[in-house]
Amino acid sequence: MAQVSRKLRSVGDAKGVHVGYSHWCPGCEHMHVIYTSNYRVMWKFNGDVERPTFEPSVNHTWGKYADPSFVDEYPGESGRCHYFIRAGVIEFCGDCTHRFSGQTVALPDLPAVHRD
Repeated sequence: MAQVSRKLRSVGDAKGVHVGYSHWCPGCEHMHVIYTSNYRVMWKFNGDVERPTFEPSVNHTWGKYADPSFVDEYPGESGRCHYFIRAGVIEFCGDCTHRFSGQTVALPDLPAVHRD
């Protein structure tokens, strides 16, 4: 869907109905989606697109972290990105598998390729 601030994009379902927001993750170096409506799992959102807060924590997993039977063949095929976003700040939990594990960073602006 569309960019709603320097930090967030609106995310829609296949019919174009708003279901949440996406943001750039500096740890994973790609966009993450947080569902806030019309989805089976939803997060609370404070409504502030400049200094967003989402509750509870967000926990993205892939590879063996999502499916223990998965076998890694290449680096980066498995990982975890677990964090809180509070008042426009990302608080990465210690179980993240990337370089920002345990750190707190400002929610970055969207990269140029993800801006309208």
